[in-house]
Amino acid sequence: EEEALIVKEHIEKEYKVLLNREQFDVLIELLQPEPAFCQTNRYFDTAERYLQKHGGALRIREKNGQFLFTLKVRKNADTLLEYEGPVDRCDASAFEQADIQELLHAHGVCQPLQQIAELRTWRAIHITDHAEICLDINQYQGHTDYEIEYEYTQPHDGRTCFQSILDHVHITYETNCASKIARAMAVSGGAADDRSAE
Repeated sequence: EEEALIVKEHIEKEYKVLLNREQFDVLIELLQPEPAFCQTNRYFDTAERYLQKHGGALRIREKNGQFLFTLKVRKNADTLLEYEGPVDRCDASAFEQADIQELLHAHGVCQPLQQIAELRTWRAIHITDHAEICLDINQYQGHTDYEIEYEYTQPHDGRTCFQSILDHVHITYETNCASKIARAMAVSGGAADDRSAE
């Protein structure tokens, strides 16, 4: 029996910046996160990049031999609707499940889907009372980059907290770096809108 898809509506509130390797190592030492784990994101869209043009994203995340489908669609400037659920494979045929087909059609995705990018992340997480801080090493198309993400779990002055972390590596937060999918797409020759969800 298929597990039902989970729907989460949340205010997307996160800060993220790219780091160099030295800055990354300093922050690992400072934050002492939990041991890193590996996950692979495969991103999908139509040939016409329907989701990308509408600020959404579709991925299958592989972690510990499990596959998780996630569709993110933008409700407004601050809110993403997020649908997710387990699937049994990591290619476009996973979207043939009836409930996923129904969901995609409901959000205007009616054309065939294809994989547009793949990105592997080694992620180490440090959890605070108000946020989840992710230190990521990302690899895609022969490129490696380093990133810190500060994601709210409770309302608070996260920008000040994030800046206090960045002060240790002499970075002033100004704006979020491009999303992972946008960076992976830029390298693979299909530039994505920076507003695309992860």
